[in-house]
Amino acid sequence: MTQVRHVEVPDALRAVKRRVPKQLKRLARSALREYGERTATQRVLPDFLVIGVKRGGTTSVWNWLVRHPHVAPMFPSTQQIKSPHYFDIHYTRGEAWYRSHFPTIASLERTAKRTGFRPLTGEASPYYVFHPLAAERAAVTLPGAKMIVTLRNPVDRAYSNFWERVGSAAEDLPNFEAAIDAEEERLAGETERLVADPNYHSIHHDSHSYLARGRYTEHLAPWRDRFGDGLLVLPFEDLQREAATTYRKIQEFLGLPVVAPPALPHHNKLPVPPMADHMRERLVDYYRPWNAHLRTEYGLAADWDHLKRITGPGSCTRSATATRPHPSPHLPPGIVRGMSTFRIGLVLGAGAAIALAGVLAAVPWIPHQPVAVTSTADPSVPRTIPALPLFASDVSDDPAGTAAALVGDGTGYVAVSAYQNRIREIALGVTDGV
Repeated sequence: MTQVRHVEVPDALRAVKRRVPKQLKRLARSALREYGERTATQRVLPDFLVIGVKRGGTTSVWNWLVRHPHVAPMFPSTQQIKSPHYFDIHYTRGEAWYRSHFPTIASLERTAKRTGFRPLTGEASPYYVFHPLAAERAAVTLPGAKMIVTLRNPVDRAYSNFWERVGSAAEDLPNFEAAIDAEEERLAGETERLVADPNYHSIHHDSHSYLARGRYTEHLAPWRDRFGDGLLVLPFEDLQREAATTYRKIQEFLGLPVVAPPALPHHNKLPVPPMADHMRERLVDYYRPWNAHLRTEYGLAADWDHLKRITGPGSCTRSATATRPHPSPHLPPGIVRGMSTFRIGLVLGAGAAIALAGVLAAVPWIPHQPVAVTSTADPSVPRTIPALPLFASDVSDDPAGTAAALVGDGTGYVAVSAYQNRIREIALGVTDGV
C-alpha cells in the first residue's frame, strides 16, 4: 500500500495513475472540477471537518473515517482528496467550487436506500484550527456541521513540525533553535494581513509557525464560540493508547453506526533526531501557562509539563521499533533531505516493476482508446495522445455528465466529437457495482 495525498491506496492503482500522461491528468482534473462546479446545486456540503492540529493525528483520524462504511469519499474518489483547503487558502473560489468536491445528493440517497443509512461526508485540514478566519468562514457555510480536533503535546508537535518542513524543503534555517528564534520576526504582521486580505496566503504563517500553533486555547476559542458542543477535542495520546475507544467516541459524536476501527498504522510517521535538552526545557516553560489554561477550559488531563522524551509517530526520539539509523542532528537539513530522498527512490524503484506487472489484473478500469485531438492554436495539426482510464467510481454519480466533462479545453486541446461519443458510450455502460 502507498499513500497518495495522505490516504493509502493500492500500489496497482498508483501505478495506473503514473502511466497517464501529466497533460491528460491536468485536463481530466480540470474538467472534473468544472463538472463538479456545474452540478454544485446537486451536491452536499460536508457534515464534519477534522480541523487539526498539524503533526497531531489529523491524517490518522481522517483515514479512520474515510474507511467507515457510512462515510462517503470526496469527489472524484480516485483522487483521494483529503481537503480542498477552502476555509484557509481557497475561500475566494466560492461555495460552488467547494461543493464540487463532495458527492451528489442523488448518490447519497441511493446508498441510503441500499443500506438504510445516509452516508456522511467531510474533509480534514490541520491548518483550519490555526487560520484566523477559518472558524468564522466555516460557521457561515456549515452552521450545523461538527468539528473534530486532536491535540498533541505542543513541545513534540513543534519539533515534529520543524522536521516535516525540513523534509518537504519548506525550511531553510540550519536547526530547530534557529527556527524558533526567527519565528516572532517571521510571523510579525502576518495574522493581520490574513484578516485584511482574503486573497493572501502567508507562507510563514502556514509553514513556520512552530511555537504559535501550540497555543491551543487561543486557536480553539473561536471554534468553541461558534460550534459549542459541536466541537470534539481529543488528546493525541488517546489515538495511540486507546484507539478503539477513541474511534468509538468519534463515531458516536458524529452519529455514525459504531463499527470496529480499521487495522491501520499511524500515518505520517516521522523519525527525527533527539531534541536538545535545553530546547525541550525552553519549550516546556513556554507552554506551561497555555497547558494550564487548556486543562481548566477543556478538562484535558494530558501531562505535558515534563522534560521526558516521548516516543511515537513523529516524536522527538527514535521509535522503539525503528530499525534504520536516524540522521545526525548536526547534519544540515539539506543533507537530511537528500538522504531521505535517496531511500525513497530505492523503495519506489524496487517496487515499480512489481506494481506494473499486476496493475491490469488488480484494478477495475474501463477500456479506452487513444484520443484524437486537434490543437486550438493550429487546428490543421492533428495529434494523438493516450486516453485517460476512466474509473467506475468517477462516473457513478452521473456517468454521462462526467464523461462529457472529461473532454474540454483545459490545456489547449479538444477531443474530436467521435471520441466524445465513444467515451459517453463507455461511461453509460458503467453501473454502481463495477
